[in-house]
Amino acid sequence: MSNWKPNLHIEIEQKEPWEKALEWAKSKQEILAVAAILILLVSVGIPYYLKSQAQTEKDALQKLNVAQYYLGSKVDPKNGPFKTDDEKYKNSLQQFEQIYQQDAGTWAAKAAQFYVAKCQLIMGQNSQAYVSFDEASQRLKGTPLGEASMLGKAMALVMQEKWPEAIGVYNAYLTQYPNGFLVEEARMNMADAYNKSGDRARSQETLEQVAKEDPKGNYGLEAARLLKKSAS
Repeated sequence: MSNWKPNLHIEIEQKEPWEKALEWAKSKQEILAVAAILILLVSVGIPYYLKSQAQTEKDALQKLNVAQYYLGSKVDPKNGPFKTDDEKYKNSLQQFEQIYQQDAGTWAAKAAQFYVAKCQLIMGQNSQAYVSFDEASQRLKGTPLGEASMLGKAMALVMQEKWPEAIGVYNAYLTQYPNGFLVEEARMNMADAYNKSGDRARSQETLEQVAKEDPKGNYGLEAARLLKKSAS
């Protein structure tokens, strides 16, 4: 009988750690490539995006400043830059509309919408002004321009003699901005809207509130004068 036995001893090749790492890297080339791209995007792309956004904001703000300059320019029939009020406001409106449309997403574009509404109101485009002020009041909520937008919205309704709707906006403003810088102006305008709507009792009540809260201010003194006039 043969004494042959199979050789079960198999020699395992020993490799250096660096060789194992190299083989692993080769097997994971696609994953490593994607990871490298992601790292590149994070390290280069995000700073570039932020820098680009900052430049966009800066450019939009410069356009806004120019448009505000146009809006504040004097009308001079001989020397200009605007010879009539109509020319001035049409040109200003166009400038603000371009900023609002072309620089969407920037703070300047949001502010431009307020000025679009302002120009529309001055030009007698009351329905359009109401819509623009309404959108501006939402986009600029919590800011001075947002506060002014709400009063502009009410004024657009006043110009259309929509007294109940205007009173509603004034009340909404006073609720949203109880300590706003335009509170007394809003109350005076609301008193006038009450009076023109035929509700003299609430008109008097609102004037009394202004006179009490702002006794030495311009609005308080005017409220006191109106109360005295109505009593005589």
